[in-house]
Formats: sequence, C-alpha cells, structure tokens
Amino acid sequence: MTYGPRCTTDRATCGGVYDIHLGGSGYTRHDREAARRMVAEFPAGQRDVPERAARFNRQFLVRSVGYALDQGIRQFLDLGCGFPRWGNVHEVAQPRHPDARVVYVDYELGPVEEYRKLLSGNGNTHVLHADLREPERVLDQAAERLDLGEPVWLGMLCVLSFVRLCHGEDLYDVVRQYTDRLAPGSCFTLSIGCGEDMPAESLPPFYLLSEVYERELGTPYVLRNVSQVERFFDGLSLVTPVTYLTDCLAEPGRQVSYTDWAKRAMRGAVARVPG
Repeated sequence: MTYGPRCTTDRATCGGVYDIHLGGSGYTRHDREAARRMVAEFPAGQRDVPERAARFNRQFLVRSVGYALDQGIRQFLDLGCGFPRWGNVHEVAQPRHPDARVVYVDYELGPVEEYRKLLSGNGNTHVLHADLREPERVLDQAAERLDLGEPVWLGMLCVLSFVRLCHGEDLYDVVRQYTDRLAPGSCFTLSIGCGEDMPAESLPPFYLLSEVYERELGTPYVLRNVSQVERFFDGLSLVTPVTYLTDCLAEPGRQVSYTDWAKRAMRGAVARVPG
C-alpha cells in the first residue's frame, strides 16, 4: 500500500457516506448504497444512529472553532474535511473574522473539487488534495497558506477511526508529527469512534457496521477506549476531558442522556499546545 491522494469512483468512500449522513447525496451511487447498508445493520428503532452521530460530530466542530476564535486564533487546518454541507470551518470563522485563514485537506478528489467550486473567489480559504498519513508533506503545503509560527486550530474530526497504516507505522506518531509542528497556543480538536461504555445490545450492530466499512469502502472502522483516545493528547494541555461529543464545550448545566447510542458512539476533546 502506498500513501497519497486519490480519486475513488468505483467504490464508496468515508467522506461520501458521511456526507449522506449529514443530509447530502454523496459522490457516487456506491456511497448511497453503502450508507443504506450501514443503516440497515441497526435495529428498526436505532436506524438514525449514523445520522445523529454525524450531526453531533459536526456540532462539536462548530463549537470548537468558536472556542478557538474566542482564544484569538485566526488560522484553521481541517484534516479529512469531507464534503462541504453545513457548519464548515470557514462558515463559522469568517463571518466573525473575515481575515481568518482556512485550509481544508482531503485525500479524495470529490470533496476537494466540491470545496473548490464553493470557495471560488474566497482568497482566505484553500483546499489541498493530500493524504493526512503524510504529515510533513501536508504541513509543508499548508504552510504556504498558514503561518505555522503562529497559533493554528488543527481539526481531526471523525477521521482517525478510518485510517489504515502500513510499514509498521503508528497512528499516535502520525498525530504527534502534526501537533509537534504547532506553535504554542494552538488548538487541537479530535473526535473519534469509542466503544467504551456502549450498552451491550448496541455492540453487535457496530461490529456489523465495521464489516460494511471493510467490505464496501476498503477501510477499517476502529472503536477505541477512552485511555487509547487520551494518548492522542500526550504532551498537550486538555481544555476538556475526553468525553462524549455532546459534552465537549457544551453550555454548563445542560443535561444529556447517555442511553442514546448516537451520543455514546464517539468521544472527543480539545487541547492547547503549551508554552
């Protein structure tokens, strides 16, 4: 297996399926068929779990960008951005600060082309067709648009669960290569699939979902536990604990029921680069 950006039209893609869960139409019929099969793995009363989990994730992204703006950050790097639908980083950042600079990165050509059409004429927002598994290459390209000597918001939202590595590489090391290049005061936001504390009856559908991802998309779908997720933040200062996405940066006092599968399927956190 080699790394690098690609254009996939002969099978479903993670970005295309996620786009459907956010209310889009995906990129090809393969995306639509895979999304339908994924939903079918859940019992009748829970078939909206993928859609609601996607929405919780996007809402967390919006809150995280808002937090970064409140901290004075005006540069944003969104890795694994997927298709533009609603709550995109530039739509949150630039109405508040028109000078905010945003770089989107995706390794599938479909989302990149759609973002480029959407952003035509927006000189402060750019899209890279690149593979996040190549941190040095991605950061060097991003540095043509962003000043990495100043604080940056770095987002890895709902992407690392689907990353397949080879050559004995370690996903924690890949993430560390990104965070090590960030200036003090930068903000790192992560969300990821987490199977810990899921009700027992929910696990078989998620195992079947993983099989659909492997078969239809050729990518893994890995659920981690909380301690494994926390390792991605080694060396950083957590702003929020690793917790359910609905709780990350949520308004104080808001009550959340954790009997909801969609709310318990992912964890996330926000951290700052110390210094």
